[in-house]
Amino acid sequence: MRFTNLTQVSRSMLAAILAASIAFPVPAIAFAADTDNAPDESAIDSAEGSQDDPAGTSEQGGNDPERFSGLIEGEDYSGLLITLDADASVSLLAEDDGDGGLAQGLAQAGLAVTDQIEAANGSVLVTADVADGKSAPEAVAAAQAVPGVAKAQPNYLYDLVEDAPDGVAGQAGANDAAAGAQTTDEGASLQSFSMPNDPYASISDSNKPLNQYWLYNTRITKAWYDVQTNGSVTVATLDTGALFDHEDLRANLLADYAWDAFNSKPLAESVSEGDAVGHGTMVAGIIAGTANNGVGIAGGSYNARVLPVKVWGDSASDKATTESVVRGYNYVIDMVASGAIPDLRVVNMSLGSYDTSDTSDGRLNDEAFHDAIIAAKNAGIVTVCSGGNGTKTGQPNTKHIYPADFDECVSVTALNADGTNCYWSDYNESKDISAPGASITSTNVSGSYYRASGTSSAAPIVSSIFALMFAAVPSATVDDACNAVYATATPISDAENDRTDFSGSHGAIDAGAAVEALEGLGRTAFSDVHPGEWFYNAVYFAKAHGIMNGVGDTGEFQPSAPTTRAQAATVLYNVYSKGEVASSCNKPDVDQSEWYANAVNWCVAHGIMTGYDDGSNTFGPNDSLTREQMCKVLAIATKADYASADPAKYNALLGTEETDEWAHPFVVWAVDEGLVNGVDNHDGTHTLDPLGLVYRCQTAQIFTNAITAGIM
Repeated sequence: MRFTNLTQVSRSMLAAILAASIAFPVPAIAFAADTDNAPDESAIDSAEGSQDDPAGTSEQGGNDPERFSGLIEGEDYSGLLITLDADASVSLLAEDDGDGGLAQGLAQAGLAVTDQIEAANGSVLVTADVADGKSAPEAVAAAQAVPGVAKAQPNYLYDLVEDAPDGVAGQAGANDAAAGAQTTDEGASLQSFSMPNDPYASISDSNKPLNQYWLYNTRITKAWYDVQTNGSVTVATLDTGALFDHEDLRANLLADYAWDAFNSKPLAESVSEGDAVGHGTMVAGIIAGTANNGVGIAGGSYNARVLPVKVWGDSASDKATTESVVRGYNYVIDMVASGAIPDLRVVNMSLGSYDTSDTSDGRLNDEAFHDAIIAAKNAGIVTVCSGGNGTKTGQPNTKHIYPADFDECVSVTALNADGTNCYWSDYNESKDISAPGASITSTNVSGSYYRASGTSSAAPIVSSIFALMFAAVPSATVDDACNAVYATATPISDAENDRTDFSGSHGAIDAGAAVEALEGLGRTAFSDVHPGEWFYNAVYFAKAHGIMNGVGDTGEFQPSAPTTRAQAATVLYNVYSKGEVASSCNKPDVDQSEWYANAVNWCVAHGIMTGYDDGSNTFGPNDSLTREQMCKVLAIATKADYASADPAKYNALLGTEETDEWAHPFVVWAVDEGLVNGVDNHDGTHTLDPLGLVYRCQTAQIFTNAITAGIM
């Protein structure tokens, strides 16, 4: 613990700390969707190139004013944020800067400079009020015409992502109660683990008025076997603050560091009690409600520290602004860079704006906000955001909501207690992970407890799991942790509200598996497997689950190498055998001293892979496996009812005529189950290529598909 002197930090020290701004140069990386495909250098180059400038932040000559044509002063934005040229003199903002000064030039353009911000990425921003009657495009164009201005953008307004719409939360709660919490995991047993003594933490039944069912069906209780945060990780909540004196929060709140970014002063000087609205208090309780104090709840991250950073005004009707959020991020990053709070690794946000810019691609052009998130990631801080709660009538939105849908944010959708989708929870391709968000018990600003529904309840659950992960592996990067979460997520089964084809969510978060995956892999990535490659997540999944490892002592995975029969046997053995030792298979070409011998013996003994039937009695351990051979192996290993498979998906592929007759039912089954999806032709079509070799990267993907689909 490095928080011994927290109570001794003075307000003047806070001001001094804010003078520094340091970002650590770690590249921000987004990950392409996995496909069942052979390595394609052109495709990889294309995917990587698309990440160079996702929001146009390197654009020269400022922004296109017409991008903001749909914005109305006072409704969608409040003034401008203006980025100065790198060589512009900040002193020019002084009142006596003269006729040629920057402030004077902006004033002549109908813009009144109000403040100055040094952004976390090192750029200097100034805020300016816009003269009455000037539209956003006019204001942006006028600002960019002033010498010394690099670019300008609106100071956007953001709403609080509050509870689910009226009437929806109650219905979701009723659905939860009918289903009940899922507590079948061995890690969720109250008898097998010394649970916290907090009364609501011990209640896994969602029928009960106050309960914490989500500790169980997210397998947070399983993760507690491996790690408890206990003050080793701090989560910053960019929210409405937090009630300082709540019995279940006060021990874990960094009250002396709590900051009001909206008003640029310590939170206690703005809101003496810490939270005048209540939303931030709810979020803080879910993340780090004090465990083992005999009252109320236990936070998911088991006594993590929480840094409240208020980015709203002092009432629920107020909105956050780009400026207040950027100031909040600057403060958070400064706390890390200065060493004041070195273990701050997570930011949780529940604010959002739906497509307030009038753009052809429907994406928000809030570059200042986006830059702040990227700077935080570069400093080792992951940003978790609520993914949106639909319309006032309870209908989900598929439009983008920001900041959640920025690539560098972890965007969270909400689940019911039975693991189905909350029907009001937003979805689109930019969502990342799902967590319980219906009837979540947490701390109330009144000092008591209540239940809330919404992605604002789901996001802090995910934040608490990230805190556990960073406690387990402090050296892990943001990408390490995110990929562990995504690779170990479980499929969402929801026949009535299936969003599989429309949501980017990797599935329901599994805290126990995510922690284990991060601990197992850590930073030991293969030298020849890189983030952004289509097979990266699958390889990560296979290694984290002990299914596949590297080749020899090379430190390489060799993704482009064909899968040998011995390697395939070893993967199957790793999945199914539970360490069983089989007797020798008596194949003349299987050396019983080789690394693969036991796996091959096991496969032969169980009739999964028995070798060649040409009379040679050989296994061919070093022979390469074809795609149709792999389909047969999988069908036999899983004891599949392959004869009844639907051929529709198979018939839609190109090259099916090449399938050998003996392999046809097995290949049809594998395609129908989504294990093999064909080689991507990059024009919307896929080729089966049944006689082609199965590369190691494809093997990792195929087995990942099978396991995540519940087939294995």
